[in-house]
Amino acid sequence: GRVVERYATMWNVVALDLKNEPYKTTWGSRDPRTDWGMAVSRIGTHIQRNCPGGERFLLFVGGRVVERYATMWNVVALDLKNEPYKTTWGSRDPRTDWGMAVSRIGTHIQRNCPGGERFLLFVEGTCDSPPTPHPCFWGENVTGARTHPISIPFMNKLVFSPHVYGPCVSSQPYFNDPHFPSNMHRVWDSHFGFAPSELGIAVVIGEWGGKYTGATRVWMDAFVSYLVSKGMTDTFFWCLNPNSGDTGGLLKDDWTTPDPEKLALLARLVPEASIISHLHSSHQGQGHPPPLPHGLPSTHGTTSSTQPSLHQASHVSPSQGSTMIGVSSSVRSSWTDDAGTHYVHDIHVNNTDVVPRSDVCVCVQAAGHALEQTWNMQHMPGREADTYAILANNIAPGGTYSGAGFITACASPSVWIGNIPLVPGASSTPAPSSSLLSSSSSSSSTGPLSTPTSSSQDPRLSVEFILVNQWEGGGQVNITITNNGDQPLQHVVVHVPGIATSWNLEPTTTPGDFTLPAWGLPLRPGHPFTSAGYTYRS
Repeated sequence: GRVVERYATMWNVVALDLKNEPYKTTWGSRDPRTDWGMAVSRIGTHIQRNCPGGERFLLFVGGRVVERYATMWNVVALDLKNEPYKTTWGSRDPRTDWGMAVSRIGTHIQRNCPGGERFLLFVEGTCDSPPTPHPCFWGENVTGARTHPISIPFMNKLVFSPHVYGPCVSSQPYFNDPHFPSNMHRVWDSHFGFAPSELGIAVVIGEWGGKYTGATRVWMDAFVSYLVSKGMTDTFFWCLNPNSGDTGGLLKDDWTTPDPEKLALLARLVPEASIISHLHSSHQGQGHPPPLPHGLPSTHGTTSSTQPSLHQASHVSPSQGSTMIGVSSSVRSSWTDDAGTHYVHDIHVNNTDVVPRSDVCVCVQAAGHALEQTWNMQHMPGREADTYAILANNIAPGGTYSGAGFITACASPSVWIGNIPLVPGASSTPAPSSSLLSSSSSSSSTGPLSTPTSSSQDPRLSVEFILVNQWEGGGQVNITITNNGDQPLQHVVVHVPGIATSWNLEPTTTPGDFTLPAWGLPLRPGHPFTSAGYTYRS
């Protein structure tokens, strides 16, 4: 934590990697200082006995990391697992399928961990699963996403982060191809390069590097040319320190002198590196950086003293009646270029309701100017051009969410609360003692957005359907299932017809019936399951 805070004062942005390579430990020595087997037994017992989530180690660790760093402005990403090379992708085996695990872990972080929705989620690939025509390095293979895609609530936060190396790390048959290195473009395309164009998922190389000599030098030059040609120039170079045996580092063996040839190679990859500037506001997180160095061009941001403007309106939903949501916007910086002056606006959503809110919709009018860029807010197709859904989960009563914003040429835009319909939850009615939760619609309904009606519903269970996004021809609905009884439930079924895609719902043999995933059971009293949802077509 202190290192991250120190980096913040130095303008360094951090991506956290859940990495575990206990290669310097022993096993069987019975030395409590070094024995990895003993340590695993202690840690595992502690997590399973004392920590929420039990054996769901990554769920627990990911949640704790998000909790620890949610307010650190310079922590932008979380790499879910380092090189899960022994996993599968597409096997549908819940014990080994990495794609399924990422969907569960990512949904947990984004839905259940306060602040989790703001992190980029870096996902490394597998190695041998599914099979590929050319061998992969550990973490390089993301081809399983073609047939078995990851599903998380905020897909725009998903980033593939393969690890890619050359001959100095491991010999591969394509390094001995007579057409090397021109053959490598086809290899890289098949392993991960297809993702941005085919799947719409960004790729940031999580590891690459090597000793800049011989065949590895040829490989590194070719790899940089490939990344530039694909526009995938955001990477993490392995590594800074020189004592990495198979790759060396950016520093020479004296741990002081930079390697000029490697730096020149990186300069070819990113000729104009980004200048990171934390834009000051009253809502900034921990680890505040120093003021911008004297002499920086104004195009890199100037703090504005413009005061926020507040527009508050009544938000009426069919299920909860009249509630109050406040919204304000404030200018946190501006710059001027040949196109004019551009203003960076933050949106602050204040929940004055008595319940958490995830259904906030705002309208923005910028005096005829377009919104040049937005973050954590999504335009709602099929509605007014100025209407956006705020991508925030469970804004606490009395809490404020300040993670959304936009850039426009208007200094004082109008921002107010729009109206987005909520789908009421099914009412609890007496029924036989089963764990079937059913919501059915009449033949004249418009699909899963109709008000659910109870049929064969367990009185111990309640369900809430929340429309969080809507577009022409469909929408996205989140589901909250609550056990109102006093005993854990081992089996829960929800009936939702007309689903296009879903997450954290397991289909049954009955059309429209879904069970909760195994990791979400048993459903404990007072612990709502909030990680499921679906999209629909109208």
